[in-house]
Amino acid sequence: MSLSRLPHEIRQKIFDLAICSPATPPASPSATQHARSRGIRDHGIWYIQPENPALSLLLVNKQFNDDVRKVLNLIPADYHVDIMFVKDCGLWPTWHIPVLPRTKYIKSINATFRLFDPTDDLDPRFRGSMSFNGGDGGPEGAAWSFYHLLTGVLQKGPGDLGQHDEYIIEDITVNILEPTDGASHKSIACGDRELELGNKPRRRFVSALISDETIKPEERLAMYMASNLGRILSLDYYTMNYGMTVWENVMVSIMLNLNGSEYRRFGMEEFIEGHRVRHWGMTPEYIADRKEKYEHWRNWLDERRRRAKGGFELNGERPVSHIM
Repeated sequence: MSLSRLPHEIRQKIFDLAICSPATPPASPSATQHARSRGIRDHGIWYIQPENPALSLLLVNKQFNDDVRKVLNLIPADYHVDIMFVKDCGLWPTWHIPVLPRTKYIKSINATFRLFDPTDDLDPRFRGSMSFNGGDGGPEGAAWSFYHLLTGVLQKGPGDLGQHDEYIIEDITVNILEPTDGASHKSIACGDRELELGNKPRRRFVSALISDETIKPEERLAMYMASNLGRILSLDYYTMNYGMTVWENVMVSIMLNLNGSEYRRFGMEEFIEGHRVRHWGMTPEYIADRKEKYEHWRNWLDERRRRAKGGFELNGERPVSHIM
């Protein structure tokens, strides 16, 4: 019996499974390298154009087109992204997007991180795009790559849709998996061959990630991500201007899992309700100005989050561009 002759309910179920089931992730970085291009804001992220899983079904005939559109109208705003962390070569996200967001509100983003050692067949253009060497007193390049990957979703939606249109996301879940590429992963900051040649990152902060082989590589990656995310969400003197976006657009939590088990949960309300700024600077004029900006922003933030949780129209643009 052909698919078109099946009962309507069964066809709908089949279409739902065909469209919504996450695609098989790339087996290795080399499998998708030629289709990837560098992100505009951060050179450590390499994007690939998401495929439309419904397109081929929509083009079969009018009956299929009608059935598939009914399925698309019922699909919840849940999205999945597979991210290959390729040492020295950046973050390589592959999105599964059954349907584009219909509103600014997204229920969940589910991300899977897989760790890879760079192989000889990778194009030289990727080399050096994920650096753990420190900058001029600021975070290493790798930290910025992770930050822009997160804020890119908040500001452009799943799949880097290309338009600056902020999205409200209820939950973000990140699952960091054990590597399966056969490399020893003595470091997550550089490839095994580079480590053998003595080309270690110079920054002290990542020394534990290089030397402590008693910790599994996926756990070292989880430690690194948790440390940086916690710093961003704390909104201290140095991270205030960068963490504001996350406070504004993530409603419930960011969960880090390690091989499917909870590693650390970052509850947004806990950060916001218990927030205290310990250092505002040294100059009285700057301190007064920053406190005033912070209070103005917090009043706006509280109203924004109240509206977002109720599904109401948001209360306009942020009243201040920065605080610190």
